[in-house]
Amino acid sequence: MQGSLTKRIVDLDFMLNTIEGKGFSIDQSFIPLEFIESDINKLGKQKEHLEHLKKIKQVMDLLSVQKDLEISQITDQQDHYLSQLITAFIDKKPVSGLDPDLPPVVNIDIGNIKLALIFIHCDEEDRTKYNIYDFFKTKFPVCIMDAEQTVQDESCQFIILRETDFLTVDNIDYHAIYSAIKDIKPSDVYYDQLNLLMLRMLNAYDKMIEKPPAMFDAIISTANLLLENAENLPITIRKLNYFQVIKRDRDFNKEEMQELLQRSTDSLNDYDFLTAVNLLLDNQKAAEFYFDQMTHEMQESFKQYPIFHYWKCTTKQE
Repeated sequence: MQGSLTKRIVDLDFMLNTIEGKGFSIDQSFIPLEFIESDINKLGKQKEHLEHLKKIKQVMDLLSVQKDLEISQITDQQDHYLSQLITAFIDKKPVSGLDPDLPPVVNIDIGNIKLALIFIHCDEEDRTKYNIYDFFKTKFPVCIMDAEQTVQDESCQFIILRETDFLTVDNIDYHAIYSAIKDIKPSDVYYDQLNLLMLRMLNAYDKMIEKPPAMFDAIISTANLLLENAENLPITIRKLNYFQVIKRDRDFNKEEMQELLQRSTDSLNDYDFLTAVNLLLDNQKAAEFYFDQMTHEMQESFKQYPIFHYWKCTTKQE
């Protein structure tokens, strides 16, 4: 099979209608065609195949996948995965014959599509049987444990998402992510986790060619939530992160620039903060000066922050 899923469905549907109707119409003119018996005998199997393709499309729609599945890239094993997903999401039945030791969250590659799914055991006597759910549409409890494995605080399932997940997973739902984020009971440890998640999202956002507006909305909303509530994090860090998100959307107004300048005068020995502030204010020379005051370890760490997106490449730092 060649081409995208959508194109394949359209082409196969047209072919079957043409064979059954013994021709096709263009501008209200019917063009008759004759078909050999072998083509007519294949109608039943081709109809079954069309229904299978339509169910695959239905699964992709249920998972909110925007990218079109490339049929030619699907392996035989991945075609088997698709049949299992049809069982799980269309027939709403458990799937048997899977690895008995699957982790709860699994990323599955199918052709050019990557899906994040939840696998939950549903039969104690058959550990190969699972219910499969969309990771972004199914809430499950996540707790923060201490060294003695005692539950300390509530957390969010999306905390586990890595930068690469934001760049590669195709059923990602940013509305669901922020909705879950804001409903978690506040705690210092959770806000620490959430701050790191926001920075990973921002790093991924900067690497995208097509930047999803829903992703930016989730990032700015998270930055604002942390700014207003995460008192365990220094206000300078919360402000810096909020301002660097804003800068990706618009220029600073006069009041915002004045606040950044004021905070820089209050942090004269905080070289990474001063480097960051000057990058936000487009003061590259000043940023380079403060960057040079850091240790090598601090410099390497700083390069991993989303704020380094605003570093104007020089020979020394390339």
